[in-house]
Amino acid sequence: KKVRFSQGNLQYKNGVWRFATDELESFRNASNHNLVTTNRDQNWIDLFGFGTSGQGSPSTNPTTYTNAADYYPDENLTGVNRYDWGVNEICNGGNQPDKWRTLTRTEWQYLLGIIDNPNRNNKNRRAVINCGNDIDGNVILVPGLIIAPDGSSVASNWDASTTNGTALQITKETYVSTYQRAGCVFLPITGYYAYNYNNQNIVWYNGDGNEGWYWTSTYESNKPWAAKVVCSTNGGGVQFAGQGVEVYRGCAVRLVRDVD
Repeated sequence: KKVRFSQGNLQYKNGVWRFATDELESFRNASNHNLVTTNRDQNWIDLFGFGTSGQGSPSTNPTTYTNAADYYPDENLTGVNRYDWGVNEICNGGNQPDKWRTLTRTEWQYLLGIIDNPNRNNKNRRAVINCGNDIDGNVILVPGLIIAPDGSSVASNWDASTTNGTALQITKETYVSTYQRAGCVFLPITGYYAYNYNNQNIVWYNGDGNEGWYWTSTYESNKPWAAKVVCSTNGGGVQFAGQGVEVYRGCAVRLVRDVD
């Protein structure tokens, strides 16, 4: 089986679905972060509760951030039940329904090397990408994970020591010309939102600036599964993981489409 990744993380606003125009983009650094305010209904968002495609039965509004578990699906996301975000028409992703889908837990584990497979040996590399300066002169550093395709020679100089070691430090120009051109995919660190029981509300967490969670389509053992990617902006030690999380955890969504 082969898949192609979408050009960026999924975003939503006022009934419109789109992919980020740049795969390094996320709203984690937005000064008016729109995860926990009423503006969530009016602003673009890129973190979602489990299965909040806006369809299904009962329908699941992507802007809702309630911690009531019975609001969210308690089953795998499939095209049949309409909870997978890929059932929607995505305006810059072909604008056709059912064109995209969410990777399963097993597929994420394969890609991240959690499942031992020689095709994936040393095909992932943590990276901090320098995107230049913002309008105030501050350097924009985007931490995340580069995923190289199976059999890619671009990862030939990566070895096991880089898996949990210092992140690759490169410019955006280098990423585009060397890695993106070779078919690599980048997963930016996004933060997440979760229920804060002390304050009885939903709050956004940036994971000290180094945590990103991506939904899988798998619901198992009374929880959905998400793939966790860790990479700090200072390039320190990082890791992969995959685990069950609460359905109301706000995670990023990176869709794929199957290649015949």
